[in-house]
Formats: sequence, structure tokens, C-alpha cells
Amino acid sequence: MASRAGLYLAVTGTEQAGAAMDTLEAGARSLAAMRLVAGSPLRYAHAIEVGSHRKKGPAWMLRGGLAASQSQIPTLIQAMVSHGSAAGKDTTDAIRRTLLGNIQRRTPVKTGRLRDSFTVRGAR
Repeated sequence: MASRAGLYLAVTGTEQAGAAMDTLEAGARSLAAMRLVAGSPLRYAHAIEVGSHRKKGPAWMLRGGLAASQSQIPTLIQAMVSHGSAAGKDTTDAIRRTLLGNIQRRTPVKTGRLRDSFTVRGAR
């Protein structure tokens, strides 16, 4: 019997790769199901948002903050995934902070009470 020379390749780490893919899939499902509610409990917040009783017109702090956040979220998710955080609580919190910051930046300020009253929380 003649022997043959050959190359044998052993693939290792498939269990870890599978676990990482499962984590990414669960994170993607979590993000797809995520619903956030942004708002202020102050009665005059809506009037400032839409411009009723306001000489300067609508502030659109909620609409503008949401629009700005929508363009930032894909980059935010990509950064979190590349750091190993597969769209879990850290990513949700980062999205929430981004949205709140964008809303607050667009809020007209006299005393800061309106700006500070905004919250972003998970929908029920």
C-alpha cells in the first residue's frame, strides 16, 4: 500500500462563532421590536412644538430630533456591534440618549424647564 501525502485542515471555533451569530440575531430582533416614546409632561410643550401661540412659529424639537436621530442610529448600532455589544441594553440606552440629546438641542430655552422636562422611555 502506497501512502499519500496530504493536508488536513481542522476548523475550530465554530461553537463560539455560532454563539456570536445567535447573539447578533437576538439583538437584531430586540432592536426591531424596540419602541420608544419621547415627550414632556408640561402642558405648553405641544404648543411650542407646533407653533400655536408662538410668534416665531413651530420649534419642531420632537420632529427634528427624531429626524436627526434616524440618520445617526445605523452608525450607532454598527459601532456598538463592532465593540461586541450585540444590540442589547447598551445599544438601546445609546439610542435613547441620542434621541433625547437631539430633542433637547432643538428646544428653545428661556429657563431650561421645557428642555429638562423631556424624557425618552420604552413604550408599553
